[in-house]
Amino acid sequence: MGIAEYILVAISYGTCLAGEAAPNLPGCRGVMAVSPNLTSNKVHPGVWLNPFPEAMAMGAPMVDDDTLSRFARRMVYTNEAIASEYIDSYKHTDPDFRVAVGKTIMSAGWTDELENLRALHVPVAVVFGKHEQMIHTNYMDGFPPLWRQKSIHVEDAAHLVNAEQPDAFNAVLAEFAADVFK
Repeated sequence: MGIAEYILVAISYGTCLAGEAAPNLPGCRGVMAVSPNLTSNKVHPGVWLNPFPEAMAMGAPMVDDDTLSRFARRMVYTNEAIASEYIDSYKHTDPDFRVAVGKTIMSAGWTDELENLRALHVPVAVVFGKHEQMIHTNYMDGFPPLWRQKSIHVEDAAHLVNAEQPDAFNAVLAEFAADVFK
């Protein structure tokens, strides 16, 4: 692609993929982890996952409409249109893919994603919605490469920060990029 330096932005489960890929990211100048659920040998899903009844929807082939609706509403703060988009996307996702993702999350077969990111020696911006319900938002406190030594909490957003508050999300991303590339 001809891109020498970049910032990797990952959202939700994508942050795990970023953590797994971190050892192979030449040219990466920073990572923005949005609603992260990064794992390690010490930080397993039981540490970051805030238990809730609809959590099984993440790894189920399909769930009933009521469960899916409650799950989607945990993803957003108040934006019903985004919740509806999520429901539609869920229903159009290959059920086998969801099952595979669920098995991967629960398998404990991950590398130390936090160590992988730390070893990149780049700043890691962590962004949560202020109304996050699915993930404990303090689990990355004290993470050494944490940008500005704190997580960012975006007002009027839950798990899908970038969708619910795109202007605020883009402002944080622009500020992070300016800091990283100065």
